[in-house]
Amino acid sequence: MLNLDKISKAPQVNLSDLNLKQVTTLLIEYRKAINILLLIGALIWAAMMFMDYRSKAETLRTQIAREQAKLNVINELNKSDQNFNEFRSSLPRRLNEFELATQISKDADQYHINLPSFNSAVPSKDKGIYDVREFGFEATADNFRDAMLFLRKVEKSNPPLRVNNWSGHENPDGSITFDIDISAVHIHS
Repeated sequence: MLNLDKISKAPQVNLSDLNLKQVTTLLIEYRKAINILLLIGALIWAAMMFMDYRSKAETLRTQIAREQAKLNVINELNKSDQNFNEFRSSLPRRLNEFELATQISKDADQYHINLPSFNSAVPSKDKGIYDVREFGFEATADNFRDAMLFLRKVEKSNPPLRVNNWSGHENPDGSITFDIDISAVHIHS
């Protein structure tokens, strides 16, 4: 155990009169006190290092969280851009009269539909975010079934067309003659 009486009665040491033997004697005599002071100093130093580490680690965690949030926003923005581009590419493209006539003629040939007349398109109607273009034509089908299959094919075409109205009658030979009005939509992008 540490005897405090010895410390208080310790001889006064003049630094200029120190010699190695006296220093050694003092160190041996106060070895326990020196060890305790060194241990306390080491513990204080370790605690200070630990607190500094915790402070730096917390700062780093905060920075990582902030950067992760930025990265998440960037990823969401990229995903939104990709979804928007996919959406825009899925919008109907603008059709000119020649493309429309070619597409309808192909569909008509598939169902044995005769197209004796094809009315020119009504000028596009601007509806704000989209334009509507209307076309009309007269057609003759061998039977009612072929006429219906043709109309369904027109409505399921790509780009999509819409059958606005149609009317027809049966001819004496059993064929069907009908007038049809269709429209195509072009969304402004």
